[in-house]
Amino acid sequence: MNKCIRLLAAATALLAASVGWAQTSGTILGTVTDPGGAVIVGAKVTVVNERTGESRNVATDNTGGFSFPSLQPGGFTVRIESSGFQKYESKSNVLSSSERLTLGNIQLTIGAVSDTVSVVAEGTRVQTASSEGSALLTTAQIDSIAQKGRVLTNYLLLLPGVATNGGTSDAASGFVTVPNANGLSNQMMTISVDGLQGADLGSQNLFQGSQNPDSVEEIKVLLNNYQAEYGRNGGATVNLITKSGTRDFHGTAYWYKRHEMFNANSFFNNRSGLAKTKYRFNTRGATLGGPGTIPGLRNATKDKLFFFYSYDDNPSTTTPSSSAKTTLPTLAERNGDFSQSLNPGGALIALRDPQSGGTFPGNIIPTSRINKNGQVLLNVFTPPNQLNRAVSLGAYNNEFFNVVPNVRPGHVFKIDYKPTANDSLYFRGSLLRFQSLNSSVTNWDFARNSFSGQTRSAVLGYTRILNPSMVNEFTAGIRRPEEITTIDNNKGFRKTYGFTAGQFHPEINFSDLLPLVSFTGGGLQNTPDFGNWQAGRFPQQEQDLLLYIQDGFTYTRNKHTFKAGVYAEKDRIATGTGFQTLPYGSFSFNVDATNPNDARHPFANALLGNFQTYSESEKRTKPAAVALNVDWYIQDSWKVSKKLTLELGLRVANFQPWYGWHGFSTSFAPERYNPKDAPLLYQPALVNGARLARDPRNGNTRPAALIGSFVPGTGNVALGTVTSKDPNYPRGFYENAGELFQPRFGFAYDMFGNGKTAIRGGISQQNQSARYEPSAAGAPLNYTPVYYFGDLNTFLGASGDLAPGTITGHDRYRRTPTVYNISLGVQQDIGGGTVFDAKYVSTLGRNLPTTRAINTIPYGARFLDINPQNQDPGAAAGTVLPNNFLVPFPGYAGITLREAGGSSNYHALQASLNRRFSRGVQFGVSYAWSKVMDYGGSIPIYRTARVWNYGKSGFDQTHVLTINYSYDVPKASKLVDNVLIRGAFDNWQISGITSFSSGTPTGIGLNLTDNADLTGGGDGNRVNVIGDPRISHSERGFDRMFNTAAFARPARGVVGNAPIEMVRNPGVSNFDLTLFKNFPIRAEKETVQLRWELYNLFNHTQFSAMNTAATFNPSGVQTNTAFGQATAARAGRIMQVSLRFRF
Repeated sequence: MNKCIRLLAAATALLAASVGWAQTSGTILGTVTDPGGAVIVGAKVTVVNERTGESRNVATDNTGGFSFPSLQPGGFTVRIESSGFQKYESKSNVLSSSERLTLGNIQLTIGAVSDTVSVVAEGTRVQTASSEGSALLTTAQIDSIAQKGRVLTNYLLLLPGVATNGGTSDAASGFVTVPNANGLSNQMMTISVDGLQGADLGSQNLFQGSQNPDSVEEIKVLLNNYQAEYGRNGGATVNLITKSGTRDFHGTAYWYKRHEMFNANSFFNNRSGLAKTKYRFNTRGATLGGPGTIPGLRNATKDKLFFFYSYDDNPSTTTPSSSAKTTLPTLAERNGDFSQSLNPGGALIALRDPQSGGTFPGNIIPTSRINKNGQVLLNVFTPPNQLNRAVSLGAYNNEFFNVVPNVRPGHVFKIDYKPTANDSLYFRGSLLRFQSLNSSVTNWDFARNSFSGQTRSAVLGYTRILNPSMVNEFTAGIRRPEEITTIDNNKGFRKTYGFTAGQFHPEINFSDLLPLVSFTGGGLQNTPDFGNWQAGRFPQQEQDLLLYIQDGFTYTRNKHTFKAGVYAEKDRIATGTGFQTLPYGSFSFNVDATNPNDARHPFANALLGNFQTYSESEKRTKPAAVALNVDWYIQDSWKVSKKLTLELGLRVANFQPWYGWHGFSTSFAPERYNPKDAPLLYQPALVNGARLARDPRNGNTRPAALIGSFVPGTGNVALGTVTSKDPNYPRGFYENAGELFQPRFGFAYDMFGNGKTAIRGGISQQNQSARYEPSAAGAPLNYTPVYYFGDLNTFLGASGDLAPGTITGHDRYRRTPTVYNISLGVQQDIGGGTVFDAKYVSTLGRNLPTTRAINTIPYGARFLDINPQNQDPGAAAGTVLPNNFLVPFPGYAGITLREAGGSSNYHALQASLNRRFSRGVQFGVSYAWSKVMDYGGSIPIYRTARVWNYGKSGFDQTHVLTINYSYDVPKASKLVDNVLIRGAFDNWQISGITSFSSGTPTGIGLNLTDNADLTGGGDGNRVNVIGDPRISHSERGFDRMFNTAAFARPARGVVGNAPIEMVRNPGVSNFDLTLFKNFPIRAEKETVQLRWELYNLFNHTQFSAMNTAATFNPSGVQTNTAFGQATAARAGRIMQVSLRFRF
């Protein structure tokens, strides 16, 4: 944290001369008139922060208007004084971040100033001074409406336009998946804490370092058509505001417990006769806030210095719903005895002796033939624990429950300081740590990975009131996420087991880890492996950095509130040294009939020391990148008349692409590919009845496994690639689009001038940065040769071969993703502090990120009756050449080109009914009737994109209705007042969430039992639709979720007519309920609260997925008996108990 603070201080010092802009503040405004409606000029208006006592004064202008910009969120008292009129005082005006809270037309009463007209603001207000689509989740909602796992982003599911298929029940790893909003990818949502962006830099759909609910004052959501000062991404903007201290000391202490003993068993566990799995969470924490003192500095009025601190920890232990089943080498097999090695059918797997070509007597490998290092690899596995074939049916011999313990302690602190009446500062720091002990493989008990990390962040804000009409704000922030993966036990290291086979480049395996090892074939099922080691980056030490500043200046003049500012963000990401490389080496002992050393059993191959392939990277590069965003904006909130407000603005953004400053990034550039320079490939050939690989230059032959590999010394094996240090190519692999102009227009019309009815709408344009997590460099900076058919004793003397691999490219001139927002609606105060909001919302995405597999072979290329030239000369008649000989870009197996060729269209009717907590009641109802269509992120090569990929989005939900509520049950002592009644029946609360939503769309897969090639290449194939797959709700059940007879096998050469989506997954019908019992202490200044939270109150089975794999035999009969059945269900009833203390 100290390092974060030093970096932040340095950034602040560099920009101290500039003015600032913050996304955490709001504005209170209104108009003062006399009883006849004439404006009052020069009236003194004072706002007072009810928690801190901070006050500001302005005089009404020549239109009678007043405005207080740059106020921190909270409750405010507004006082108005003018000679000849009674003093006006309005209390409990709640201002949220980014809000323009209008008090409307305030009419003063004639009389003495010593008399006061006092009112108390209650409930939700109609937004008559702003046009943005926004929502507020208050501290009252956060405190009273429980969310399983206390994940703050789940509160977003209460809002209209937010897809309910998102959400995270727990944040054990410190990462939370954010939901989709208004028909856009969740990569486009911006979630900030006090204005500091909180998304993972590599995966922007993950919120990193989530704060706990007790540390958050409010959650402000700008869904669409927000002002020009907000941007960065193209979707919704969410800001979590940290609590501040007040003039009085306040604090909490709490404990939450979840345990499987409270829970109902899951549907599928009950169906399979399985017990409940471990589900243990023990959350504890505390908060404290109040006035502070600085030695030598007086704070007698308690309105200068305030502090707030929060601690939260969430240790947990979970297991999967069922055991992992694996076939491990038996103790006898590790010593060469395969006499009892049977396939799942019960037949002996007869070994082959590679030396003699015959069999081993008794199916036992002699001790003299056992390779020491091969035996070491088999002894890495734990002994099998399930040897009863009557139970396993020969499909496995080991069961493993991966018990995963997690801890997640977090600290948040905030200091607010007001040295003068015109200056205020705040500093917020946070530290979130997490650790998860998980098996490095999921199907047997191997080395325990300790995946840990921390996210440190800090924000500094400074506000300067230059005069009543000019306010400067400045904020700067830093966030430094770190991820570290180590081994928690002594497993995984070569020296632990005595593995001495060596490496070509031991210097890049600086932890001396075991190689990756795989075993498949021989009739075995559920075979094991080990050694993935974080995809090559173990021991992982990833450190990212986000540094930002915001400048802004607000100027109020008559009917205009002008604001201008700049936003600058510097990002640095380091994915982890060695990511997507093989620095430890990788052995495959798979059964391969073309391997002359094959023993017909993968464990026997290892015991003999004979491998199918070995791969090892030559270097261990470090994928890392940096980027810079610089935006500026200007806007005007213009009160054209008492009824009409226009919001005009322009934001100009410049998104710099990620680039690897170290030069270790590579990309494919199609314009640099020249087929004349492609390397030659070993051709298939038939020599004396044997299939071999032939060098096309001289006819020399090699083993058939090398067919399609590069012939050494020919062509350029890195043809078409560029590096981030290429001086003639953009270092980020695509051109910077330069300044992107994003205009904003909105209006709010107070229809009757009484603040009760508003027509609001607008149109805006936003852009989205399209960045990708950097990956390790491939050719020409790093190569991973393959060594075929060797043995563990001599392979280091062999030469490896290179073969066509996969590569990713970028469209150099791709366009920047753009989002257009359109909305038009009405807000109506219906009384009782309740506001109804209904609107049409449209979100149009253009130039959205997509990928194309540009090395896909054409349709029909594998049909020899159409293309006889593609006959494989080294195989029997009717056998087509391998794909490497048919691709459009010879020398590559697959090429993924990242482009901006997608679009999306979202149209919705959104409605909400909201009442903020007042007089013991709070509720919110949100509804959306919507449709979102998109391309799903990929574009075909040969099929028409709109026909093949365009359809309802994977998160489309036609209907979503969500109701949240909180209610203070009336005290029974009002009827019968005695100690027993007060203790048992007073101070009860009830709250909950009820949700109903449609299921999400999904497609139908196509599988063929004969593995027939029906298309001969191309973008793929789909089923034929011969009927309506929909069935009525009453017909749906576990065994039949849709009409499985509506699909058929397509004929050869015919692409199925099914669209990308055909049916919908089951929907949601859920009830969550929380009961509270409060025990007041000392006249309710202190309270002990007991909670009982019930999620899925009625334990209603809610299926969440279904089997969509249509499988046809050659006769066209669908053979998958599980087709159309439910395959997963949402959690059954889960309960949590909580004890809280508040003072």
